[in-house]
Amino acid sequence: MNIDFSKQLLDTEGEPAIYTDTQQPIVAKDILRRGLLASFSKSEGDIDKYFDWAMELKDSGVLKLDKADQNKLKQFITGMEITILNKAQLRNLIDSAKEDKD
Repeated sequence: MNIDFSKQLLDTEGEPAIYTDTQQPIVAKDILRRGLLASFSKSEGDIDKYFDWAMELKDSGVLKLDKADQNKLKQFITGMEITILNKAQLRNLIDSAKEDKD
């Protein structure tokens, strides 16, 4: 399943979220990419996977994930040190993605 994280996150009013200091949009792929690269995972498989995901997010904003990886990423997002508002939106992008059509 392809999941597009290049979407701008929303604030509590449902408006596009921006960083107050730079006025730049807060985009899901950037939040997730930074979290993946800042991870302290000790699992070699996770290290490689997280790095690959971070590079894919940088390049295209889209991750191709099977069900197991979707669950792994949702668990990772739950543990990230970000606001509940951002966690919910990141997890919703995964939950709302449609199965790929072959």
